[in-house]
Amino acid sequence: MGIKLTRWFTAVLVGLLAGSLCYAAMTLDQIKLTGLGGSIKAPAIVSRSFIDVPVGPFVNVTSGSQTVSATTHYRGTIFVSVETGGDAATTYTLPTPSASLKGYYYYFYQTDDQNMVIQCATNDLIICTHADAADTATFSTASQKIGACALAICNGTNWLVIGLNGTVTGAG
Repeated sequence: MGIKLTRWFTAVLVGLLAGSLCYAAMTLDQIKLTGLGGSIKAPAIVSRSFIDVPVGPFVNVTSGSQTVSATTHYRGTIFVSVETGGDAATTYTLPTPSASLKGYYYYFYQTDDQNMVIQCATNDLIICTHADAADTATFSTASQKIGACALAICNGTNWLVIGLNGTVTGAG
């Protein structure tokens, strides 16, 4: 009896500990478990097929242009551009906005003295400083290239590119 009680007590204790570190919020279509710096979304019993595991941060170090893909890059991925050995701009190409990408966001950081360009696979779908239908958002101010940083958020229709450090210019 003592061993069974100990196992039972251990199981209850582990359950209480897990419950204190993680909480569950359930909607009609999904269950979201959050805790310990990450979250897991899983389908509820009567749900569409949906699973998203954004436990990061995910850092993608690039040494040149990069195409961003929702299937290979988790939302919230941080793209860090390192020196490419030349004067070529670092260009990031975002996927065409869609309802399935709504809420996706990516960070971009430049560590070299070269332009950083964020563009969309489809023209006129970037909204940034002074541009509501831009093809590109570019960080090119001479004294602000190193350390230039941006956040790109998909609203389902457009990419909203926010300059977090440095001057961003929309064009197109």
